[in-house]
Amino acid sequence: MKACIFLDIDGTLLDHEIGIQESSRIAIAQAQANGHRVCLATGRPKPEVDDEIQAIPFDGCIYSCGAMVESHGKVLFYKPFSQELVLHMMYLLQAHAIGFNLEGSRTSFLDPIGYDFFHSLFQRCMEDNSELARQYMAAVRMHPLQEVKETDTLQIMKIATFINEDSLLQEFDRQLPAQLKHIHHGFHEGCINGEIYHHAITKATGIDCLLSHFEIPLEASIAIGDSLNDAEMIRHCNLGVAMGNACEELKLISDMFTTTSKEDGIYNCMKKLKLI
Repeated sequence: MKACIFLDIDGTLLDHEIGIQESSRIAIAQAQANGHRVCLATGRPKPEVDDEIQAIPFDGCIYSCGAMVESHGKVLFYKPFSQELVLHMMYLLQAHAIGFNLEGSRTSFLDPIGYDFFHSLFQRCMEDNSELARQYMAAVRMHPLQEVKETDTLQIMKIATFINEDSLLQEFDRQLPAQLKHIHHGFHEGCINGEIYHHAITKATGIDCLLSHFEIPLEASIAIGDSLNDAEMIRHCNLGVAMGNACEELKLISDMFTTTSKEDGIYNCMKKLKLI
């Protein structure tokens, strides 16, 4: 039976210190040559997926934790937040002094906390060049919140959060609309990072969409990931694989482990499973 393999980006395909390993590119190409499907399954919106990753010929792509699904340029599923929900969430986030990134299918909009978070991150990657960091953010369509127009609120699919104080979390989460979930990734880059998305729309529902499109049974599905937003797909697929650098919560629900994103994790996994 030919498999369908779903790969997360950050911490799985992409290591933020060394980039994409050549072994991962080789593994993807060889798996596809052997008749398997290889798909992307990321929390990122499409505009924030780098050209280097977009250049890899994936059979399908799941963006924004399942809110948008494509195969070879054809949109199979697209479900943004309602405009009313986006406006309510903006009010709620600002009322609790929580930084955010409204992640859209075309453009994303960041409040000052969120903008500074990413600007500082990119600036460090660009030899401390502030202007280059701003240019890169504009290139991947990450804009300051003051540039948002009413029509832009119709294409928001997910919200990233940046929380400076742990005490803000509990009260905010208590007021979160019932249809949404807020996962916390822990303390990174000076704040607690999180993601807000629909309970009913996840990487797992995106996987079902692509499996149906390819006419591949769930029994042939394999998910490889490292963080909490991979939990739904790790549980859902027939085989859930945690990277060696995965968070402990994900390792607990995975069927097997591979090596880290620095140590040929994707290649070693596919080799072990005899996909390549």
